[in-house]
Amino acid sequence: MGLEFIDNWQNKQNMLVSSGDKFRYRFRIKAGTPLNICLVWTDPPGRSIQNNINIILEKDNTKWIGNKELPRKLTYLDRINNVEIIRFDDPQPGDYNIFVIATNFLVTTGQPYALIVTADFDGVNQLFTF
Repeated sequence: MGLEFIDNWQNKQNMLVSSGDKFRYRFRIKAGTPLNICLVWTDPPGRSIQNNINIILEKDNTKWIGNKELPRKLTYLDRINNVEIIRFDDPQPGDYNIFVIATNFLVTTGQPYALIVTADFDGVNQLFTF
């Protein structure tokens, strides 16, 4: 089991700035161990989420959204939480893409986030962007 993470709070060039901005991360995993992905950010103060970020996981043209497994079974992108999780107990081996997407930004001074992935990675460069 391995752990990979992105924490861009010190690098403004890798922050989301406005609605529509996105980063894509790719990794390869082996079969047999759980896959856990967590995205979290500190949202600017306000009565609700000011900067909404979402994660989408993709493998072979199949997509999963963050927080889909909440009690009310989300079928759309989560607009109310600043923590999003995707979990698989027994994922298929192979290449996966994670998309971190700024879906609605009210404060545009640069939004840092942390992305954490635990899995049985296959390869040296487990989590990279392009």
